Amino acid sequence: MKRGLRILLAVFAAVAILCADQSGQSLFQQALTKERAEADPAGAIRIYERVVKEFGKDRKLAAEALFRIGECHQALGDTEARRAFERLVREFSDQTEVVSRARTKLAALTTAEREPKFTRIRVPTKLPNSDATAPLSPDGRQLAYVAGGGVWLLPVHGPSDPDIAGAPRRITEPVRAWEACQDIVWSQDGNWLALNIVERSTDGNDRRSFYLVRAATGESRRLSLDGPQGSTTLHDPCLSLSPDGNWLAYTNWQEINGPRSVCLVSTSGGIPRQLSQQVAAEPSFSPNGKRIAYLVLAGVGERPRPRGREVWVVPVAGGAPALLYRLEGPGILRGPTWSPDGKIIAFLLNHAERGDLFDEMMLLPVSEEGRPSASPTVIKLPQGTWRKPSGWSSDNRIGLLIDSPVLTALYSVPASGGKAVQLTPKLGAMPAWTPDGKRICFIGSALEKPTPGGIEFIPADGGNVTGIPVRGPYPILPGYPSISPDGKQILFMGRFASAAAGQPMHMFTVPIEGGEVTEIAMSVKWFSYPRLSPDGKSFAFVVNPEAKQVWDIYTMSPTGGEPKKLTTESDQCYWAPIAWSPDGSTIAFHSKDGKIKLLSVTGGPTRAILEGLADDNSDLAWSPDGKELAYVSKEKIFTVSLEDGKTREIQTGLDAAHRQIAWSPDGRTIAFSATQGGEPELWLMSDFLPLDG
Repeated sequence: MKRGLRILLAVFAAVAILCADQSGQSLFQQALTKERAEADPAGAIRIYERVVKEFGKDRKLAAEALFRIGECHQALGDTEARRAFERLVREFSDQTEVVSRARTKLAALTTAEREPKFTRIRVPTKLPNSDATAPLSPDGRQLAYVAGGGVWLLPVHGPSDPDIAGAPRRITEPVRAWEACQDIVWSQDGNWLALNIVERSTDGNDRRSFYLVRAATGESRRLSLDGPQGSTTLHDPCLSLSPDGNWLAYTNWQEINGPRSVCLVSTSGGIPRQLSQQVAAEPSFSPNGKRIAYLVLAGVGERPRPRGREVWVVPVAGGAPALLYRLEGPGILRGPTWSPDGKIIAFLLNHAERGDLFDEMMLLPVSEEGRPSASPTVIKLPQGTWRKPSGWSSDNRIGLLIDSPVLTALYSVPASGGKAVQLTPKLGAMPAWTPDGKRICFIGSALEKPTPGGIEFIPADGGNVTGIPVRGPYPILPGYPSISPDGKQILFMGRFASAAAGQPMHMFTVPIEGGEVTEIAMSVKWFSYPRLSPDGKSFAFVVNPEAKQVWDIYTMSPTGGEPKKLTTESDQCYWAPIAWSPDGSTIAFHSKDGKIKLLSVTGGPTRAILEGLADDNSDLAWSPDGKELAYVSKEKIFTVSLEDGKTREIQTGLDAAHRQIAWSPDGRTIAFSATQGGEPELWLMSDFLPLDG
């Protein structure tokens, strides 16, 4: 009896299994009919999802249902297709045939997807040009940064235009000891900010300190790191806060060629705990606080510094780190950043042997175990950046700080001030007027095919740039051209292109219309800033005879000979541009104590005409009538009267850093070079599929 009952139960079980299998297949066929015969992909998706959920043990059937779900989403034109195919690849790797078809679909989707959208947010108040990234708050509404010893919060979207930032608000009082901010990061809950600050100490040595700041109130406190690790020098400036702000991750090192360890410390104080043994940098907490991603470096002890080559993930609670990504070829990785749901890690990369500009971003799906779960997506950035990403907001926007393009061009402006006119479309620096005032000589690359020497001309009123053909044993890298009073020769300093870096300069002359280069034999080395005298019989230059903190002004003939020293140690001559007076009797120069001084070429004591200059290596230019001296200070152009010492700013209308200057022979115009750009700008990247849906 018992044996018969067991047989009957076994038959019932077999029938149940058969019916379940038939039900799964039947449900799949219903979905297929809905998809193909009834042309209702949305209805089909709902049935296919039941197949996956209710009959998942039949892995072949469930995998096929997932594939059909992806096909239906494609028919609907939405972005869920990728998610279905990626889930199939991730969870059903044993179903090789259907997985192969899914990979083919994913490749086609990647090709067909639209380009990510990059939006530049204009910041009227400008962001600080520092090493630290200005991090994006987790909700994407605020940017944090340190300036003037205080922490500031900037609304990303202003009240008048979402692409124009609002007015920044300082949330902490200025701290005098703060020398520079190395890093600033948010906690995932948006309540806390952690700062890595270089501080001036009473013993004159800088030190690195951690601060914790409450975002709502600006309340701040320095973190205490107890134990032997707390006194080590930090190798990597980058920090990461746990989502609740209770833990801080950082890296440190104790020996030059020793390991850089990922460390974890409570923000309430205590002894740091080491999480990794590798040469590590740039830790990054996952949104749930359970894992930390970080870079592993290569090239320890080399110059330039070690570079990121691998991305690893380590459990915070303890356990073995897992390799997520390794850069096999040349290149560098930077700034691992988690998506808000913790399923993707983004990081910057370039493929150069050296250099700090990153022009691509990789998005790499990651499993709960810290392993890659799908193929990565690589996105080309609109411009290279050297800072790590600013963050990944909850609305799936990634913040990037990208420096604006830099242009150093040649300009002219009336000597009385006004609106400057841009003369060169590309690089233009170190202007020098021809004696007739009709052309301006400069060092540049404005031509499509620059001449080997890089010495170019432009009409004083603007027009076509022309270069002079320079012939010599090697192409020459020139600097500080000075034109002879007869307009026939150009004196300049330069270096042979084949010369090794750090080698001293040479002095040359070349006909103004081009030709053979003549090198002037110099018995002194380490010289710069040559200037021909008004009569053309000599030129003055600044010399550092022993490559030390000692400078002097010398003169000598353009045809060669022994140089004549004009200054003494008491003159405190500085390594900076000089200028001849129009009558050739006096040379103006900068001194190391922040003064502009006048030196008689026939001897006698020097005379200071201006004091209190913080930037004492700027350019100088004498007015043709000898009554004023133009100079550059704090990146603006000024003149000082030789009669009464009064100064005035020459307005140019440019928001730029003014550089070298040259006064026209008729005294009406000043030519100058100016640099614009190079300032950090906030860009938001969105629509970077497959994340947006």
